[in-house]
Amino acid sequence: MKGVISLGGVNDLRHALEIGGRSDILDLLGATSSSDVAELFSETSPTCLLPFSVPQFLIAGSLEDDWRREMTRTYAQTALDANDEVRLLEPDGIDHFDIIDVVGPALSLVTGELKAILES
Repeated sequence: MKGVISLGGVNDLRHALEIGGRSDILDLLGATSSSDVAELFSETSPTCLLPFSVPQFLIAGSLEDDWRREMTRTYAQTALDANDEVRLLEPDGIDHFDIIDVVGPALSLVTGELKAILES
């Protein structure tokens, strides 16, 4: 693997469940309550699996939910502390769906980073 590009990703499952209110995390992990998944985070949450030892590019637009921007910033710092190479971009005026829209305003950011990763 040459690198990772996270487009408004959920990089910390515990944070998404507890702060972001993302109950779909329970479904993802096949659980019915947050107490059922606590032990699974060490095996499933990207934050707990660091370091990845590949470059990571994280994008979370300024119009993302507050919890997602906070989670992404915290994840980026945790990854840097684990000696991973991380670039975090928070483009102004970009929401969650702008990031993944193939003709959206974040397209040049994503394709530029993809090209850089592939050429490294």
